Amino acid sequence: MKRKIIFKAVTILFFFFAIFVPLMLPVFAEAEQLAEPNLSSDIQDTPQNGGCAIIPTEEEAQVIPKLENNVEAVAQLEPDTRALALGNSSIAGTFTNGACNQNIVSINYSYSLILSLAINDTPVIAIQIPEEVASQINNSPTKQAAFLKSLTGSVTYPLNLLGNQTYPIQATNSNVSMVYDVTKNAVVFTFPSSFLTLSLLNSWNVNLSFDPVALYKKGIAIPPATNGQNYVIRGNILSLYGLIDFTTGNAKTGAISLKSMSLGNCPVLNVIPPVVSSPVLHQTNQINGTINQTQNSGYTYTVDLTTKTTTGITTSYPNIPVDATGSFHVTTKTNLEYEDQITGIVRATSKSNADLYESQISAITTVVWPLATPTIQSLVAGATAISGLSHQTVIGNYQAVVVINQNALTTYTVPVDSQGHYQVANLPPLKGGDTVQVTVNGYSSRDGYLLVSTAPVTATVQFNKPSFILDLAVYRRNGNDQWEAAPNAVTGQAIKYVTKVTLQNAHAIWDHQTVTSHIPAGLVNVTDMSLYKINVDGTRQLVGVPQVIADAASPSGSSLYYQNLNTSDSLQNMNEALEFQYTATITSISPPTALTYKITFGGQNGGGQGITPLSIGTTTEVGDGRLRLMSVPTTFGFQQTTIPTSSTIYNRTTTTSNLVIYDGRVKKNKWNLYVREIQPLTAGSTQLPGAIIYGLNGQNKVLNAENNLIYSQTAPDNQPYIIPWEQADGIRLKVGPGPMLKSNQRYQGQLEWNLTDAPL
Repeated sequence: MKRKIIFKAVTILFFFFAIFVPLMLPVFAEAEQLAEPNLSSDIQDTPQNGGCAIIPTEEEAQVIPKLENNVEAVAQLEPDTRALALGNSSIAGTFTNGACNQNIVSINYSYSLILSLAINDTPVIAIQIPEEVASQINNSPTKQAAFLKSLTGSVTYPLNLLGNQTYPIQATNSNVSMVYDVTKNAVVFTFPSSFLTLSLLNSWNVNLSFDPVALYKKGIAIPPATNGQNYVIRGNILSLYGLIDFTTGNAKTGAISLKSMSLGNCPVLNVIPPVVSSPVLHQTNQINGTINQTQNSGYTYTVDLTTKTTTGITTSYPNIPVDATGSFHVTTKTNLEYEDQITGIVRATSKSNADLYESQISAITTVVWPLATPTIQSLVAGATAISGLSHQTVIGNYQAVVVINQNALTTYTVPVDSQGHYQVANLPPLKGGDTVQVTVNGYSSRDGYLLVSTAPVTATVQFNKPSFILDLAVYRRNGNDQWEAAPNAVTGQAIKYVTKVTLQNAHAIWDHQTVTSHIPAGLVNVTDMSLYKINVDGTRQLVGVPQVIADAASPSGSSLYYQNLNTSDSLQNMNEALEFQYTATITSISPPTALTYKITFGGQNGGGQGITPLSIGTTTEVGDGRLRLMSVPTTFGFQQTTIPTSSTIYNRTTTTSNLVIYDGRVKKNKWNLYVREIQPLTAGSTQLPGAIIYGLNGQNKVLNAENNLIYSQTAPDNQPYIIPWEQADGIRLKVGPGPMLKSNQRYQGQLEWNLTDAPL
């Protein structure tokens, strides 16, 4: 079987050279003749290095030099100076279960040629391990060495034209070096320089494996996959003289399909990160904490802490003892400052063997500097000094920054004394309404830079209590689309409320104004809401648009509300005003009899004090704004009569009520009244169609199922309109002899009246 495999391989090799190097056909033909079926090669393990090499028979020993000489001839005829070329490369990440069900992780990178050529280079295979693993060893050369030492697997590279050689990854005689590159998170394998002419049978391969449990016992704890799905790996083969990268050439990317690398049920010590006692205050030099776990008597527990300043300077505090209660303490070399960071790990060292366990890095503890908000003493108009208190509980370098009216030209920085007092003196007299803002800053004792500030505190020089005049007007839209004063209104009519509030005294401010305007029950289509500021010169500027809110105090359950937070829209001068208005329509569905309106203004006096709310209201009566039939006759009576001998018209003898039209519309367009017969005169099963007629001015219309226009009018006012009927006008009967007219019968019919403002 071995003979057949090698024979086929050689045949393929010759075929390949026959295509790409025609000049060598005679030479290879000779070699092909030498490849008789009895030619054999035994692939034997090399015990001393764990790899494999090709050991030729005596016949092959004579053939192989010929092949090598022929290859050298090819190189002389067609020199190929290429180094590593694109080839078939691949990377794979796999895992198996170890003796105690832990994950054993393997990474395999392989490269083989797609062209037969001579390589004059020093190949390097770089395997980028998962960043989760690299993060645990990059900062420790000791851990890097432990990681490399823990690796198992093999390395493979070409032996000659016909085969490769494989060595254990840790073999000392493989001539393959293995180092760790921190900058690339990569294990780098440098292979022997190659001056061989290679074939498609040759390849380079690295197959490395590691056991997370073995690493864990060396203080390397691998966290779960950062992406939550898998561990990303990369590999590439390059020249020793090139830069390592994982994006070009023969670079490949793969993944180990594990969300985390399990330790299984292996007997390992569970070590968790320490907890630093909080808060750690600015300017302290003491750090306390606990390891937050029960100590195993077979191990010695210590803590490593690292502090990091805001400028990136780190200081390590290794091997901090842990007492029997799990507590630890360290005094720092210099005082800590605000926003310095503290991290740590717990290390458990076996008392009986070389096992060493390390926790993950703890959560960051940040040094804090809590500041108490300063206060400002009461300010009065005419004062020439501003003072206050800033009682702080943390030792530090404090200064107060006092800003008047948010102006850089009136900004003052003064120290805060040991009693917490600050003062700015010799100021120009303060005016009513001036704002004073105070911020207390804390500065670094290292370099004097600003580290922390309190929230600014603002106070205002006291103002006079503002006084106001309120005016309320109600308008309605008339039939000419003009607004007019509204002593009353009707349903369907547009109505507008306008309220004006005017500041009446000097040296007063009205800011943070609020407006709450009830929406009377029965109003719909609320639009054109606006709040304007009217300046002393009469110019107007929009303050904002009120919004509808739920309000149980409003008759409709809703109000319009607005709060002004823009200081430029506050009232600061006498005779400035706010004007609030909106329009709406009075509903015709379940209409109200009156509109009850109320509006309330609130706000502050410029110094943060609320003013007494101001309210004004009114009630507007509401009439019916519809076009409607106020009444129609419900019964028309006709006298009992004998069957006529010819067609005869009869006038009604009784009518229950008048036909009355009411037009309450704002725009009184012409209305039309129609009538139609919905049931002819009927007695039992007999009917008299066409017997009901309508008379007007001597003209009679026969009523049927169609609407018949009987009257049109344009109402001059809101008064009810009675349609006049003379004796011969209105509903009449016209009957004559016929089979459908029977004696001793009572005939009844039904009419329908339709009133509209448009033709039917």
